[in-house]
Amino acid sequence: MALAAFAATSAYAKQTDAPVAPMSASEQAAVQLALNRAEQIYAYDQAAWHTTDTLTADLPKAQLGTIRGWVVTPDDQDYRVTYYSGDAGAAHRAVYSAVWTGTDVRDRKLHGADDAELTAEETRLAAASDAVSDDGRLHCANRRFNRVVLPGDGVDGADLVYLLTPQLETGIVPLGGHHRIEVKDGKILSERTFSKSCLNLPIDGPDGKKTEALVVSHLLDPTPTEIHAFSVYAARKPIYVITTENDRVWAAELSGGRLRIRLVK
Repeated sequence: MALAAFAATSAYAKQTDAPVAPMSASEQAAVQLALNRAEQIYAYDQAAWHTTDTLTADLPKAQLGTIRGWVVTPDDQDYRVTYYSGDAGAAHRAVYSAVWTGTDVRDRKLHGADDAELTAEETRLAAASDAVSDDGRLHCANRRFNRVVLPGDGVDGADLVYLLTPQLETGIVPLGGHHRIEVKDGKILSERTFSKSCLNLPIDGPDGKKTEALVVSHLLDPTPTEIHAFSVYAARKPIYVITTENDRVWAAELSGGRLRIRLVK
């Protein structure tokens, strides 16, 4: 797949100026939802990543082992990450929190007994994460999934728990082994996997030859998903998605620093 994608990249890139049929209303809605979710996944993932660095610097080693998870919540235009203790199904207590602004980390705080209670939203998101196990799902890395929990974006306001394959090498984009689980009131309502197998796509071609874009076939949806759009941030170049059920070709890409998905064919 990787070699075929490398060879096909230039062919698809040359088609970007060709006239294409417009998106249908359902395609437009699906694309916009994928973009919204991808941008939120990226923001939440970045917040957790950067505050993990300050967590390990600020928290005594004896307390690091008590951390059982974290949740991200909006803080005006920024994102607060709260790391908590407590086993699944038990009451969680805040141990550490910090705010990611998009450029730096502020409001770094170690919580004590007097301010360890989670907010109602944090408690709900932690319960959603507790409801989802790593076990029994396609796993494409020798490390635990990265978790991102998005609030109230599913059916009937269900929270979305994403299990994401971590990127282990800067030159490889993992496009397999990603999952989305909808959880409400601590119970799983539905779940899906975004691929039938593991797929690690090299950012550049054989012998380090630079590529203009990446290409991947997608069998499960008629439009690109939030995983394709989210993966553009790791690739830092367009990802062409061939949706096989309708013979469409799409480009997921960054334009002016923002994600977009457009039809190529």
